[in-house]
Amino acid sequence: MAFITFILVIEYFLKKKFNVSNEDYGVVNKFHMYIRIVLAVITILLILVVEKFILLAAGSAAIFFLMETFVSRRYKKEVKVWIIDLYFSVMCLSLFIINLVVILKY
Repeated sequence: MAFITFILVIEYFLKKKFNVSNEDYGVVNKFHMYIRIVLAVITILLILVVEKFILLAAGSAAIFFLMETFVSRRYKKEVKVWIIDLYFSVMCLSLFIINLVVILKY
């Protein structure tokens, strides 16, 4: 719970620093929309099939935010949304690694 609170507080300060509003998020083109749908469907299917769903949810969220970072950086460079997406992908990757270490240890 503290990790999620930490992530959200940092996100709040990043949004203020780079003047990013909620309206800046969105679909850039149809390919971006289809990739979002495919990743969401794959994530839902993996969560339903595999019992270690927290590990998969963190991994698929990391992949999702990495894709969002790439698309935002490429098509919306003037809006600094890609920095926040990169932050979320790093946080999801760290959560994925923490979960992986805990699962492999026990």
